[in-house]
Amino acid sequence: MKTWLFSLAILLGTSAFAQGKINNFTRLEIDGPLIVDLIVSDQPGIIATQEADLVTWEVNGDALVVMARYREGRETARVAIRVPELAALETTGAVILTGKGVLVTRKLSVRLSGQSVVDLEIDVETLTANLRSQSILTLKGSADAFQLSADQQSVAHVQGVVSGELDVNADHQSVVTIQRGNAKVALSTQHQSVVVE
Repeated sequence: MKTWLFSLAILLGTSAFAQGKINNFTRLEIDGPLIVDLIVSDQPGIIATQEADLVTWEVNGDALVVMARYREGRETARVAIRVPELAALETTGAVILTGKGVLVTRKLSVRLSGQSVVDLEIDVETLTANLRSQSILTLKGSADAFQLSADQQSVAHVQGVVSGELDVNADHQSVVTIQRGNAKVALSTQHQSVVVE
């Protein structure tokens, strides 16, 4: 009987660690390598769905900070993050993030570096995105104003996002493809970069 209770306690403890109940947050900081499913939900939460011992997290003020470790011969860690509203997203170190649902917020800042790959659907008033170090951003949805900077061989695909003003700067062999619609666009390209409309 004691052995069974001990085993149950270990199992429950492991489950609690893997699911990690968290307080509300509006900023998300991720340090990979990590695969992330970002799920729009009415309650915040996070659960490790693969290689749970390679990933840790904590809520620091209004930010959920998620950190993963690389181990040779192991799968990449994976988490599912539930978020009611997001004001800022920052990734570095080979993060693959896929949004599930439409992120609705007044203002959103996205900063990607270290070969991150992010795919989001949004409905925001003001959007700022900064891409560095061969990162890739795919956006669809709507924004009244959008400022995009792609640097160091980064790539951005913007699908019908902007209905107001779009400001794009591509530098150091970066590529941006946009569907501008009726947006007022300001474009700047430098050092063998390309913007395709």
